[in-house]
Amino acid sequence: MSLVTGKYVKTGEEGLKELMKKQGVPENFVNRPQDEKFVSEYKLDGNKITKSHIVEGAADKTRTREIILGQEYEEQFGPRKVKNVATLEGNVLTITTLHDDGSAGTKRIHTFSEDGLVVVHKSSKEEGKMMFKRL
Repeated sequence: MSLVTGKYVKTGEEGLKELMKKQGVPENFVNRPQDEKFVSEYKLDGNKITKSHIVEGAADKTRTREIILGQEYEEQFGPRKVKNVATLEGNVLTITTLHDDGSAGTKRIHTFSEDGLVVVHKSSKEEGKMMFKRL
């Protein structure tokens, strides 16, 4: 049984702001208000994952995307659009950002457990982490 499907609330982060700054993400995005509640919901249906991010706070918003495993897709990542490919092995969802030449860039490794979710953002030199509790 897959542990992917579920709703998760962000409980903390490590090194993420530093990583985003080094990747050129604008300060206003990096320094979002700390009182915002960030909830992620994932639904696995065959080779399709529906991923929703809900931000509750000063500027409530929800963003939902469907991902077909193994197929390239575009998403808004901060202020820019990026191309990605997602794979799922057991309870680990890996999303790899592709450079314009098709080579692999940053990876977002989502590790799902009965207790929650850890998302590790890895570039060639840096790493940042977000931790979530399962609701």
